[in-house]
Amino acid sequence: MSPFNQYTNIYTNNKAFEWCFYTLVVLAWLPGVTNVGNTDLGLSIFVLVILSVFLIVTNYRVLQDSISRYYSRQIIILLGILLLIGVLGIFQVEDYFRSGRFFLSYGQGVVVLLCVTRVASAQTIIKAFKLSGFVFLCTVIIGLMGLIEMVPRDFVYHGTDRLYGFFKNPNQHGMILSMTLCYSVALLLYAKTTVVHILLFIGCVLALLLAGSKTNLAISIILSLLLFAYFMLSRRRYFGFLFLFPLILVIIIFLGLPLLDYLNPRALAILYDFFGGEGLARNSVYQRSFLWLHSYEVLSENPFSGQGPGQRIVVFDQDHSHSHNVLLDSARTLGVPGLILITCIILLVIILCIQTLLAIASGVQIQIAEGFPKAMIVGSAFAAVSYILSNQMSDSFGPSTSIFFWMVLGVLLRRHDLMFGRFEESRILTQELN
Repeated sequence: MSPFNQYTNIYTNNKAFEWCFYTLVVLAWLPGVTNVGNTDLGLSIFVLVILSVFLIVTNYRVLQDSISRYYSRQIIILLGILLLIGVLGIFQVEDYFRSGRFFLSYGQGVVVLLCVTRVASAQTIIKAFKLSGFVFLCTVIIGLMGLIEMVPRDFVYHGTDRLYGFFKNPNQHGMILSMTLCYSVALLLYAKTTVVHILLFIGCVLALLLAGSKTNLAISIILSLLLFAYFMLSRRRYFGFLFLFPLILVIIIFLGLPLLDYLNPRALAILYDFFGGEGLARNSVYQRSFLWLHSYEVLSENPFSGQGPGQRIVVFDQDHSHSHNVLLDSARTLGVPGLILITCIILLVIILCIQTLLAIASGVQIQIAEGFPKAMIVGSAFAAVSYILSNQMSDSFGPSTSIFFWMVLGVLLRRHDLMFGRFEESRILTQELN
């Protein structure tokens, strides 16, 4: 049976909700600017509260296939249990303020998922997607202007040679750029190629090189190649794949490395050092290994409760916000129950991504669903995987970046509506008239 087989009736359009949702999308790109000081508290919290009110008062019924409804229900239930465990863990924490990081990270997940899967219309989601692309291109332009000092360089580089964008550190920026690159590649492959799509792709590549996040740069390259392979093989273009895939690899090596050397020579030097040296790159890996080992030790001491939600980790007198690994960070702060829950959420998301890609590749897609909607869905699947992979080395589902993950996941859960919604509506209307 096709996974795109069941649907319910149509949503209630609400302009006030739409504008609040658009505001949240814009603010998601500006955590380093809109947050209060060095905290995770910012203007987006007020928008999330307003959206929560809409969830309570708005009548909604949206197009969603049966499998997506199942995943939506399971993930939201798991998030609810995770938040409940976090509430119970508050009673043992040393720093109550730091608990806010946890509740904001996963609390906004519940709100965003409900908004995208239950209230937002397909048109609202598509407009928000395009708005996000516009805001992203603006940040890239400002980053390039900072590079040539048309605007104050410290505004987006913070006294370093790495582009922060409007995030709190370049690694956070790199995580979101990696997700955005998945979308830009999907748009070039599945949608009608436009100047905007080309600019989006070029902007992603330049921003990734300027951000200098080695992990996210590697993830971006691997997933972009896999996305291209998926596109070619799912369309049975085997000979084209055998010819173009090696060609793209050669272009990446012989064009990408010199471009990285020009835009961010330090990043290239660290990359070379990682494979053949014992310097900064190796030290970064060793530092993370100590964080991971210490996280495991904390879990061994407190297997059922951990340190408590959102608590910092201190290793060799260095204070870190998180364990640089979402699984170990959940285990350290919430114990084995938290580890199990976040693992289940991640596995559900990965399975959903794989099922969606297999369903599209196996012929479930129809010609009328080609183009921009399909690019959104395929891009969302790869972007979700990109974020999960990035969080095995950085950020640990922090609130500044996790909001993008929840939005991407929401888009993936609305796959049926985005790809087939208007055709289903036409069929329903025709049946009613007859």
